[in-house]
Amino acid sequence: MFSIFYTILFLSAFLRVIPALELNILKAACPEDKDFCAQKAFQGECFGGELPAKVLRKECPCSCENAFNARIQNCCLAVGPVDTRFCLPLCLYNITAQELSSTLAFRCASQLPVWIYCLADGQDSTECCQAKEIPARCHQFCSARLLSCEWDEEDRLDECLLYMDQIINCHKDNLSPRAKFDQSWRSTCPNFSYQEN
Repeated sequence: MFSIFYTILFLSAFLRVIPALELNILKAACPEDKDFCAQKAFQGECFGGELPAKVLRKECPCSCENAFNARIQNCCLAVGPVDTRFCLPLCLYNITAQELSSTLAFRCASQLPVWIYCLADGQDSTECCQAKEIPARCHQFCSARLLSCEWDEEDRLDECLLYMDQIINCHKDNLSPRAKFDQSWRSTCPNFSYQEN
């Protein structure tokens, strides 16, 4: 569901303004959520792996998703190159494997390091990925950094996409109420590429 919330985030990308999560916008974006949801999401209570956060994510799906996506969008806006703002629709927590294998995703392949860093909020969720038995070759999606600046078919990116929901859930469980990403971080792989044979 494309909401007013996402419209503001995407427009801000072109204005080069990093929007703050605003309570009134969150309430307007999620009219179906319970009355308390926007306030709790605004306060950062959706983040983390503790039981109250997990329960809140189930009770307030729209408010929590918007809070998660505001976090990753703010990170991508802060650390991603200005000339790749067209890639922002991919910088979301609720992205699907189909979207990650789309034409836009291939056009935005150079932004994979930024997305991985922001998905992790600069933190490492490898321990969770190991516990979920995600293949080791996909663990770089679990950390905040890529191990290599070039991937090819042998790296099995497509196989890692099969585990993306689990990887994203690991990152969601590892997030703190306040963002931890470093606004001065820049990718060490500015020319990252994915080669299909």
